[in-house]
Amino acid sequence: MKTQAEGTRRFEATGAIIVGLAMMVGGAILLAEGCEQGSDARRWRGAPVVGRVDTAGVDRASVGELQAIGSGNDVVLVGSIDWGNQVAVEGFVLYDRLERRRDALDGRDYWTRVSSHRPAFDVLLEDQIVTVDSSQAALQAPHVLLAGSDVEYRGFILGQEVTVCGTLVSPDVPFEVQASVICGGSSEGCLADLSGGSSVLLKIGPVLMLIGGGCIGLGLRQLKVLSANGTA
Repeated sequence: MKTQAEGTRRFEATGAIIVGLAMMVGGAILLAEGCEQGSDARRWRGAPVVGRVDTAGVDRASVGELQAIGSGNDVVLVGSIDWGNQVAVEGFVLYDRLERRRDALDGRDYWTRVSSHRPAFDVLLEDQIVTVDSSQAALQAPHVLLAGSDVEYRGFILGQEVTVCGTLVSPDVPFEVQASVICGGSSEGCLADLSGGSSVLLKIGPVLMLIGGGCIGLGLRQLKVLSANGTA
């Protein structure tokens, strides 16, 4: 009976160490992701804003100053998807198509992206058209349409207000931007969302690492006690 009890304690101690290591790794991954997102948010907050003004004090450039920004530099565009763009499906100019699937193990439903449509499209800034390459862009706060019970579209439609964070490719007419992030709505909301996501990860990551370290410490102490009692 004593041997069985000692084996159980050793198993529990080893399990605590394994769980602690997993939490440490997970926390480190979240922390790294939070740092990366925070860096992206700071990057776009430092870029000149071209288009509509959200609030007083926004560092806003005029459309005519796109040439002064120069090719290869970051820019934030605030405008609307031009009505002259070609519509692909369900009124969307660009979109991700998701389908509802059921997990074979636990029977739970989940959504998975099955296809994307990311063309170059035109954004209207005041009275100027800027072409946006969306092929590498992440979509934030998109318009969502449920097409039936098992299909969902997430993207942007004609006339929708958008904020485009990207790199200026062509600073001359026709203007062109390579998008990194496309958000539905104002630049203020877009940048707040980008910053908010990073702050959550930066809080959760260290907590997981702290708990994981505690589990590892507990497991090691238990093994040390067992070894001291001659069970090593």
